[in-house]
Amino acid sequence: MTQRISKVGDNMAKLKRINLGKKESTVSCQPERTKNKIQYPSFYISDKKLPIEPEDVGKMLTATIQLKVTGVNMRTNENKQNLNYDFEVREIVFGDKGTI
Repeated sequence: MTQRISKVGDNMAKLKRINLGKKESTVSCQPERTKNKIQYPSFYISDKKLPIEPEDVGKMLTATIQLKVTGVNMRTNENKQNLNYDFEVREIVFGDKGTI
C-alpha cells in the first residue's frame, strides 16, 4: 500500500492543479458579506470510515482522488459556453493515512 501512495504522490507533481473556486453572482439584495464569497464544489460520503475526526472540520487536508468521468455537458448562457462535468469518486488517498 505504501508503494502505491508514493507513486500517486510522485505523479501529483506532474499534474496541473486547478482552483475550483467560483465567485457567487452578485445580486443587489445579497448581504455585503456574501457578495464576494467564493464557492467550491462539494460531495458527500456516507457509510465509510474515513481517517477524519470531528476536530478536523474546517481544516484543509490534502488528498488524491481517483475519478471516473460520467458526463460532460455544454451549457450556453448569454452567448457564453460553459462545460459541466459529472464524476464518480472511486478512491481517495489521504497522504500517509491510507486509501479509502
